[in-house]
Amino acid sequence: MVKEEWRSIGERQFLDKLKAMTIPLRRWHRENFGDMDRRIDRFEEEIRKVDEMVSNGVHDGTAEARRKALVSSCKKWYIRMKIHWKQMSRFRHAEKMDRNTRYFHNIASARRRNNRIDALRIHGRLVRNQPRIKVAIREFYKDLYHQETSPNIGFRDGLVRRISEDEAARLELMPTTEEIKNAVWDCESTKAPRCDGYNMNFIKKCLDKMGKEFIEAVSWGSFVLINGSPSKPFKMERGLRQGDPLLPFLFVLVVDVLYRMIGEAITNGRISPLLLLGYKEASLPVRYIGISLGANPRLVKTWKPVIDKVEEKLSLWKAKTLNKVGKLVLIKSVLNSLPIYYLSLYKMTKAVAEKLISLQRQFLWSKEDGKIGMPLVRWEIVMAPRKAGGLGVGDAVVRNTALLFKWWWRFSKEDCPLWKRVVYSWNSMNPFVMLCGQPIPTRGGPWRDICQLQIREPQIREKIIRGLSMDVGNGRTIKFWEDVWLPGGRLKEMFPRLFSVMQEAALPEKITSYSFTSAIWRGFALPRVELFSWFVLVERVNTKERLYKLGVIDQHDNLCVLCCKSVESAAHLFIGCEITWQVWCAWLFALGRIWTMPGTLKQHFESWTNASSRKNERRRWLIRFFAVIWAIWLERNGRVFNNKGLGVMEIINRSFMLSDEWHGGEPLGC
Repeated sequence: MVKEEWRSIGERQFLDKLKAMTIPLRRWHRENFGDMDRRIDRFEEEIRKVDEMVSNGVHDGTAEARRKALVSSCKKWYIRMKIHWKQMSRFRHAEKMDRNTRYFHNIASARRRNNRIDALRIHGRLVRNQPRIKVAIREFYKDLYHQETSPNIGFRDGLVRRISEDEAARLELMPTTEEIKNAVWDCESTKAPRCDGYNMNFIKKCLDKMGKEFIEAVSWGSFVLINGSPSKPFKMERGLRQGDPLLPFLFVLVVDVLYRMIGEAITNGRISPLLLLGYKEASLPVRYIGISLGANPRLVKTWKPVIDKVEEKLSLWKAKTLNKVGKLVLIKSVLNSLPIYYLSLYKMTKAVAEKLISLQRQFLWSKEDGKIGMPLVRWEIVMAPRKAGGLGVGDAVVRNTALLFKWWWRFSKEDCPLWKRVVYSWNSMNPFVMLCGQPIPTRGGPWRDICQLQIREPQIREKIIRGLSMDVGNGRTIKFWEDVWLPGGRLKEMFPRLFSVMQEAALPEKITSYSFTSAIWRGFALPRVELFSWFVLVERVNTKERLYKLGVIDQHDNLCVLCCKSVESAAHLFIGCEITWQVWCAWLFALGRIWTMPGTLKQHFESWTNASSRKNERRRWLIRFFAVIWAIWLERNGRVFNNKGLGVMEIINRSFMLSDEWHGGEPLGC
């Protein structure tokens, strides 16, 4: 299509042809990919019809195959819509999100609103006419980068080394065809080099179809993107374009020449080495590379930039458009993006830590209306690593402590750099003694906080201090538990119990008791299904028993909606209910397994997931576990909220279909 349309445009300038190509491309995109919401709704409606036919017993042998094809088509359109809005939003952590297209749609819309110029003051008059605004902005930048005459700049012979005439000529040569192609293929496919809407993926695939015109059109012309629309091109006669590979070296080139000039002037006695030009007196605190030097880290206002950044990223309007999986991903990304220079210099106060945790808790447990919901688990469990049974959010205080403790290692490891000389001179310390063996500095400031650093678990603090005193070789590749110190092998294999105790020493037993749930996070099912299964195994699902204990419902309304015989607890709903047990038995019968009733959800999960020793089979068993759990929960919610229930066979069929869907593809990303 591109080749035919490109030829039909006729003889025009390359940029004009590109602009003309947008018309047939938009028409083709609208016909093939337009109205994605309507297409997805149509596929979902067809899937619901097939499910109703299966529920009513009116189906033939093609129902399962037809549903699988519909689900596959629907999934493709979901992926296309998700990619579209992720590209529009330009969100860095998008690849880890679930299907939260609504969130990315809002991000893109907010970005468009913030970047829009509705009015501009031109020559003292407020102008709202968009074409006039575009012309005025283009003329401003055209004049800014226009140069009447080239300045004649010269250097005294010997001050800098000059390049030869051949080297100077090569710098002004136009790039060859091969160089242009290599540059195109080195670019990321999703990026757009210009503001005309053509990304590098289109250019790579259509480069041959455009012929030599693309190669000949490589120029230094520049555009200005105004309210999503590019201006006419103009020539840059001075300065460097954004993204120019020469840009990072510009400062180095200028400073190198300036350094040589000042050095020669000092040598000739023309200026004094201590002469300060443009000196301006200032007072503390001052900002340097984002840090408030001289500020009191014990004051909350010193941490205000960090708190404001977290509050901005975890705003409640984002919580309204994200499910719990998306919220967890965003919380982790915000925690990872906290300014390292703050955390590695200043000790976080208790008030700041509580404020950050409060923002994270409020964001994770908030409901769609923006109000605070009920926490399902304690925050310590949310922060704990996944291997230990938590959700792996992490603790900013622990990260702050680890970064500050690195100064202990640097003080003992490094010989006598400038920073160390300043520290031990200012605080009257011995540079050859570790910090743990020196008195606490009497002067205040960050270094006092570093010297009296406390770690929650005393045995870990002592282990770190003892580790600082070890010196085996250069110490860079030493791994105490994994290296072979004795003939019998690795220490973690010779003393597995001691190794496990050391691994879990920093976490309470309440958290480590959930460590068996670490097998969940494999990406075999949808992220929301994995997260829900985790809540089931730690028995923090909002069943009727839990809602009654929280005072949400009355005691007479706490019976299981499936069997109406027992209190609806997590254990009863997912393994004890007679309806649920028939679903599990149907799976076991189909797999040819004989099984007994497990006592707890933990025993049930471990016996189910450990049914096979082969990796592929364990994956299949885990997916089946997810499918049954999710099918039961969907049925439970259908009866509670829609007053509409399915029979046992329909629940079994739904679990088998879910399992087939998740078996069909590769492991799903977060």
